[in-house]
Amino acid sequence: MLQILRERIAATRDVDQHADAAVLIAITREPEPKLILTVRAGHLSSHPGEVAFPGGKRDPGDRSLVATALRESFEEIALDPAAVEILGAGLQRRSRFGLQVRPFIGIVAPDLVLVPNLAELDSVFRVPLRHFLERDNLRLDEVEHEGRICDLPRYPWRDKQVSGLTALMLIDLLNTAFDFGVDIRR
Repeated sequence: MLQILRERIAATRDVDQHADAAVLIAITREPEPKLILTVRAGHLSSHPGEVAFPGGKRDPGDRSLVATALRESFEEIALDPAAVEILGAGLQRRSRFGLQVRPFIGIVAPDLVLVPNLAELDSVFRVPLRHFLERDNLRLDEVEHEGRICDLPRYPWRDKQVSGLTALMLIDLLNTAFDFGVDIRR
């Protein structure tokens, strides 16, 4: 599974640097790879309690969007940037608030100890990548966006919901790397 990711994502290394923010789609290096996700702190004014990839807005001192994703991942979950093998970039998406966000796909060791920064997060957790590749786990919610009807993906996982921009970026990754075949137009 990781070899397919390496081959398909490697072609996306050169990216437009004009995004406002970046996230890290971190996947563990093991026979059954897992995706690392966070739950945003309930006290935050923006997206409280939502499941998200680690990441955030680009700072003036960030030399690239990859640097933004790695810096934010370190700040949020204590993920050492040197422990991440960046494979490439995913498709840039616009958040519902107009922020342009670029995901970067990275591989990490399975035994990393990740600690949520409680000022920003309630928790960090892992979900087997296979869970997202099983069609029965995918829900498509019909919503109106900018005057048109869209299907937004959502994945239930235990007591959590992977939805919104996080789910859209995940579907983009699954379509690119694994020919998942879910058409999300937005």
